[in-house]
Amino acid sequence: MCLLKVTGLEIVTPDGGTFGPGAPMTLRARLTTSASVTLPTTLSVEAAAFPTLTSLSQSGGEYSAAAVAPSGSSGMTSVKVKTQLEDAGFEATVMVNVDTTAPTVSLSVVSAPGRVNGAEFTEQDSVMAGAFKRDEFAEVQVASSEAVAFALADFTGVPMSALSPTACTTACVRAVCECVSVDVAKLPMNDFRKTFSIGLSPRRDMYGNASDAIPDANFAVTRFRWSRAVAATTPVAIHAPALSSNGVVYAGIVQTPSSGAVVAVTPTGALLAGFDGGAQYGAITTSPVIGDSLYVAYKSATDAAIRAVSVSTGGPVSPARCADPARLYKSSLSLVDMAAADERIVAVSQNGVLVGARPTASVGNCFEASVPSLTGSNRYSVVAEDGEAFLATTSSATLTRVSSPVSLVWGTPQTTNQHNLFTDALVRSGTVIGGGGLTVGGVYAMTESSFSSAPAKFTLDGGAPGATGPALAGSAASPVFVYGNGSQVVSVPRTAGNPGGFGLATSRDLVGGSIVGTPVIGSDGSIHVVDSDGRVTALTSSLTPLWSADVAGTVDSSLTLDSARDSTGGIVCSRPGSLYVVSTGDGKLYSIIVDSHGLSSTAPWPTYQHDNARTGNQTRSTADWACPP
Repeated sequence: MCLLKVTGLEIVTPDGGTFGPGAPMTLRARLTTSASVTLPTTLSVEAAAFPTLTSLSQSGGEYSAAAVAPSGSSGMTSVKVKTQLEDAGFEATVMVNVDTTAPTVSLSVVSAPGRVNGAEFTEQDSVMAGAFKRDEFAEVQVASSEAVAFALADFTGVPMSALSPTACTTACVRAVCECVSVDVAKLPMNDFRKTFSIGLSPRRDMYGNASDAIPDANFAVTRFRWSRAVAATTPVAIHAPALSSNGVVYAGIVQTPSSGAVVAVTPTGALLAGFDGGAQYGAITTSPVIGDSLYVAYKSATDAAIRAVSVSTGGPVSPARCADPARLYKSSLSLVDMAAADERIVAVSQNGVLVGARPTASVGNCFEASVPSLTGSNRYSVVAEDGEAFLATTSSATLTRVSSPVSLVWGTPQTTNQHNLFTDALVRSGTVIGGGGLTVGGVYAMTESSFSSAPAKFTLDGGAPGATGPALAGSAASPVFVYGNGSQVVSVPRTAGNPGGFGLATSRDLVGGSIVGTPVIGSDGSIHVVDSDGRVTALTSSLTPLWSADVAGTVDSSLTLDSARDSTGGIVCSRPGSLYVVSTGDGKLYSIIVDSHGLSSTAPWPTYQHDNARTGNQTRSTADWACPP
């Protein structure tokens, strides 16, 4: 009997599976022998899907070779290994799957949320109707015909810090989908509106097949949050709004000289439920002030008064009001003695009555002193704190200091009128009083305790007359006066001393309408201004423009800047803030998303009347609307 020395041939690997350009197949085979035998050096291979694989080489008793399937061949295919010896022939076959088909991959951005778009209230940007808000998150869907791998670093067009994995919220348009969230607030955006493109480099499937180039996906972003009609078209005036500690916006409106309203709007743009500050009062003649109550000055056809109003209902707070139908209060209001249950509103009527109003007091609710009367559009600016009040006006060179009411009696006024201090708005920083609105267009600072001393003054060469009231940026130790001067924004530091002096100024001409109201200083040092045509501009602290846009119609009052708010009205310092603009051109309140996270927490006087409650009192903390730098 003749026994075969080689008894069989087997394929060790693979035992099946799928192979592609990135997944080479390693073929290993082995001859089974019953006795010592000299093995052949190679085995032949038949594999149509692997044309370069024609033989296996022997090493250590095993035969092997690797091969990659070329493109164009896909599906199940056979791989056969065989050999012919002197006494017999052997072969073995395995079935494998070949995948050289490139995956189909697409990139898309899930549509922005639906927006309310009504006549009274709209969330839709009329220029970019489908845009995401600057403070929203965009969902990007990576859809493919089969699973592909990618990392956040593989995306282009947006910083990786803005990306995070997220669960998909919409139906998948292909076999496999994965989603990424884009924090729109983290995208670089020195624009009011901008279209972004997000890209993804070609991806490979698990077998190494590369997709074609993936088209970028585009999405639009806007800073427009919402607008709310708060008055009929073209009211006489809408004053700079006051904000409560939980972000409710209170706007005082003069619809006609004897009619108007106080309107309360939540941070989401909804009217405050249950609030009615309408026709029961009349025209609201200056910005409201918020303390324990909401304080308003109003005039109707038969009445004029300063009174306390409920912040929740708009109804009058009993028992009293400071009233005289002959008076018209157009001055700013200032709130003093805030710590006790004895809040006092300081105001000046156009016919020259300085009032210390205690609208919630049962007795002695009004105490008065005489000051010069005003005519026409001229008005007083009033700032105060416990112990004293300061008065200045746009029509006079006089600055007046009056001791705060003690035993319901005003002290003797002290005045200076020798320094040409025509003033649109006052500011305070420690023991220095300052203002802006000089007839030549500038600002001044003087020692509060010594009216006989000359103030430090600054005017810009070629400045326009009638500069706006300033804000104070910087810090208490190094304040910087920021004001509008025609179409220019001016920044000038006040040097150390009491009152010190003014350093080298920086100015930026915005080449548009005249800036109105007081600039507002943000948590990041940014400066926001608005001109009379409703064009809002954001600038860096060094006056480099960031963005501008025609947001509203005619504007004639200061901007209001707030922090982001949660559902309870609490501050959220990690998200972009809100800038409020009121327009007499269309009677609307606008909410704009800004990169500042609220008011500056370090600026000594960051906004009109110091704080968003409009107290005109430097002892009032701004923490209710401010975030750290």
